[in-house]
Order: sequence, then structure tokens, then C-alpha cells
Amino acid sequence: MASRWLNFFRWASNICRYNGLLILFWRLLRRALHSLGTLELVTFFEKDLTQPLQEVRPPQGIIAGLATASDISSLVKLMEERNKMIQPGGMKEFENFILSRFQKGGLCFLGKIGEKIVHYNWISFNWEQTLKARTLRLKTDETYCLDAFTLREWRGKGIYPFIHYQALRHLKGKGVRMAYTLVDADNKSSKKTHYLQAWKALGTVLSFIPRGAARGWIFPIMASQTRFLEREIPL
Repeated sequence: MASRWLNFFRWASNICRYNGLLILFWRLLRRALHSLGTLELVTFFEKDLTQPLQEVRPPQGIIAGLATASDISSLVKLMEERNKMIQPGGMKEFENFILSRFQKGGLCFLGKIGEKIVHYNWISFNWEQTLKARTLRLKTDETYCLDAFTLREWRGKGIYPFIHYQALRHLKGKGVRMAYTLVDADNKSSKKTHYLQAWKALGTVLSFIPRGAARGWIFPIMASQTRFLEREIPL
């Protein structure tokens, strides 16, 4: 019991440190409703890659690169670190999840210190799920930026902005014209990185998906692009 409370206080103090007290209250609300369903507040963004990018210098010792099949075991460990409350068999599920992203043609940009992976950033093509049972269909010159994660001890060192810039630079060089993403409203560091690279906010949406349900409720808070919320999931 004592260790559980200690973990909770560490979790709460980290949120306050990086995001503030208001974000802590929001995440506590999400936790309180977790047994009933998933509550999300997200902002959709787009980035015109035909425009110049704001250069980001590499943090000391950080090397950027694309993940390959040889990095899968390291990526599984990072996903385990990100999802502490993992059930038996979870690591195999993470491996299958990563393989499915590669099989769909996704790219994973890495930040390394020597041979150690300390950050990943996923990019998707063709189509991608935005919220549960809602999808975004992409044109051939469009992409969707998925989740990113930095190991806790390496946060606050500018790694995410640098890898994010390298990913956009790579996509721009490959002829990608437009990039899209969504950012959790309580993720201040991610929002800061997107505004640094002049991403344009398209709208904010509140959603609630009851536990076990295939669909839920979508509540646009600001004018939002319905293109992000198509119901049909491609085969």
C-alpha cells in the first residue's frame, strides 16, 4: 500500500512539474472516470511542409535515425516503460503492435545516446485512427504523426523538438506536402514543439468512449475538421 501511494505522489509531482496543477486535476478526472470509459480532450493540427522549417539544433550526444527490424526489442522495452501497468503477455502485444505499424508502412524516428534508444516518434501513411472508431484518410502526399515518447531521465533536454524536426525534414525531402496530428490538450511540451514548427491548430474535440463500446460521443469545442472523424475504418 505504501509503495502504491509513493508511486502516485511521484506521478502527481511529475505532472505538476512539467504541466502544472490544472493538468493534474484533468488527469485525476480521467482516472476517476476510467472504470466507466475513456475521456479525451485533443487538438487537431496540420503542417504545410511546402513551407520552410524552423531548424532545431541537436542536443549534445543525441543522434537521430530511422528504426529498423533490429530495433524492435528496444522499442518494446520503451513501450513497457511508457505503460507501467502492463498485464501478463503485454510485451508480446507491444511487439505485435510495433510489427503491425511497420507492416502498414509506418516510420519510426529514433533519438539515440550511443546505442541506447531514449526517444521514439512514429509516422503513419495511407490512413490512421484518430479517436476510437474515427479515422483520417490520407492522400499520397500526406502523413499523420503518431505518438512520441522520451525516457523520463532524458526529458527536458530538447530531444523531442530535435527528432520532430528531423522527421519533418525527412518527410519534406520525400515530397510529403501536408502533415497532420492530434495532441492531448494536457500535453504542454508537445504543444510547445508543434507551435515551434508553426503547426496550425484546426480545432479541439472532447470525446467519451464508454468501456467496451465501439463508439462514443464526440463534442467539438472549437471549429473542427470533420475529416479527422470519419467513422468507417478501411480494411
